[in-house]
Amino acid sequence: MKGKDKVILGVAASPGILIGDSFFMRRDEFQIEEEIIDSQEVEAEILRFKASISETKKELEALKEKVSERLAPELARIFDPQVMVLEDQVVNGEVERRIRETKRCAEFVYKQELSKAVKALNASGDSYIRERILDINAVSNRVIEKLLGIKRRSILGLKKPAILLAHSVTPGEVVHIANENILGMALELGGGTSHVALLAKALGIPAVVGLKEDLSQVPDGTTLILDGLRGELHIEPSKMSLSRYRRDTESLQKQAESYREYCGREGYTLDGRRIEVQANIELTSEIQKALERGAEGIGLFRTEYLYLIYSRFPDEEEQFRDYKLLAERMGGRPVIIRTFDFGGDKFLGSFGRSYEMNPFLGWRAIRISLDRPDFFKIQIRAILKASYYGNVKIMLPLISTKEEVLKAKQIIEEVKSSLREEDVPFKGEVQLGIMIETPSAALIAAHTPPSRWVKV
Repeated sequence: MKGKDKVILGVAASPGILIGDSFFMRRDEFQIEEEIIDSQEVEAEILRFKASISETKKELEALKEKVSERLAPELARIFDPQVMVLEDQVVNGEVERRIRETKRCAEFVYKQELSKAVKALNASGDSYIRERILDINAVSNRVIEKLLGIKRRSILGLKKPAILLAHSVTPGEVVHIANENILGMALELGGGTSHVALLAKALGIPAVVGLKEDLSQVPDGTTLILDGLRGELHIEPSKMSLSRYRRDTESLQKQAESYREYCGREGYTLDGRRIEVQANIELTSEIQKALERGAEGIGLFRTEYLYLIYSRFPDEEEQFRDYKLLAERMGGRPVIIRTFDFGGDKFLGSFGRSYEMNPFLGWRAIRISLDRPDFFKIQIRAILKASYYGNVKIMLPLISTKEEVLKAKQIIEEVKSSLREEDVPFKGEVQLGIMIETPSAALIAAHTPPSRWVKV
């Protein structure tokens, strides 16, 4: 990669600014031979394949437990799609059938079967599908390692801190990387809401992803600036750039230190009006940090991140579990749960809508919820049930008409009636508010407010 002071633009995945030396992660390439086995060895080969599946499942379950204990139970569910790939009875059954019919070794057949799935998915440009390809490849590598007898070792074994460059990393590798001398990550693939991005953020590892350059061309030991705030990677930066970023880093550190003295203090405007300072969060793993920094409540819980974690629409019990945990952990402090704000940069492809000219103002947020009341009711049921355990409020995103609020309120009342009939406990008066994101919403709030409160 030629040229000094080169800047590559990517996607800011986890905040932080770093200056350090580069290290590119090169993977061991598996040499899988098309080994033919004897007829009398077929059943033993199938047992060997099943054992590798079982060992890999234990490995993933241990990884889930580690993430659950260290970060949050919800983040452990990031590995559920990999477990599902591992337990796919269609794929595993086909592998066993082909071992019997073709008399080929398990690793060769398994690699071929999963490669078929990857090839079929590669045609899609959907970010959700790309994430599933990474899951399939991660599982394939783990199982084949077992079949080839390759022992997992330290991914990097770095003796001094460095900024990791890679084509991509798996969620499991992110967890292991956190224990090594890694300052931050710059990846060729990935998006800002990928599983890797969520884990990096939770672990406090600055990261920039989606850098569409061949990072293997950067020699190890090259000076880099990783800007996880702007989504930039600077290669061999000039003295001027280094000086500017060092000043920025020092300024951010001083600013953070100056804020610490205000943690736990009550907030007031200059004219003496009391203002509650609340935190906006995406994951329940952020609750403790919010409390440590003096948050007087949760001003916004972005529920769409549950979909990103589960890789599907979470069911009522799964949502209830997370909302309940949030309400309980906040100990009576206000918790504002925003209903799913899908669309824009968090487009939910599985709902079946195609490309829009302006997805940020199109079919998204409350419009999806009202068009799909079956999903909306599941979420409202979960939120109302969680209200029994704390001071929970509901917020509707991207409101543009009074009718949208009235329709949402009608659905909420229907859900309340259903819960009463089922004798499910919840707080009868859960406050409803709207997010002011459009000019029309501001006019609605000013003249005929259809909700208890608004949030700008």
